[in-house]
Amino acid sequence: MWTLKSLTVSEKDAETIVHKWFENQTDAVQTAFLARMKFLVGLPGNGWDRPYVGQLHGQCKGLFEIILEADNVQHRPIGYFSAKEEFTFLLFATEKDDEFRPKNTCKLAQLAKQIASTCEERVREINIEC
Repeated sequence: MWTLKSLTVSEKDAETIVHKWFENQTDAVQTAFLARMKFLVGLPGNGWDRPYVGQLHGQCKGLFEIILEADNVQHRPIGYFSAKEEFTFLLFATEKDDEFRPKNTCKLAQLAKQIASTCEERVREINIEC
């Protein structure tokens, strides 16, 4: 059974980045995200692959993107497999013309991964209400 985790917004704020991002999205984006996550958590560990999940390369090596589109925008929740059947969300980006927005998404995500890996108090288990 999959465990989903999220980095918190800050040291002082226990709110997760998933919750913060989700509450600021349209109904269509929220629905697409929940549907994709419901589908993914039902798959075995080796089932998270294209076309729903992409392994990133270059500056983003070791990171993965959840691939979803809603409201004519390519949304890209970015995270990593933090343990067996455990995925930790690090940040949310969009993609346009094969480039992440913001442009420094990989750098930010790698910094977030360092924080998540070394500061357990900055990571919370999350429930995706599907």
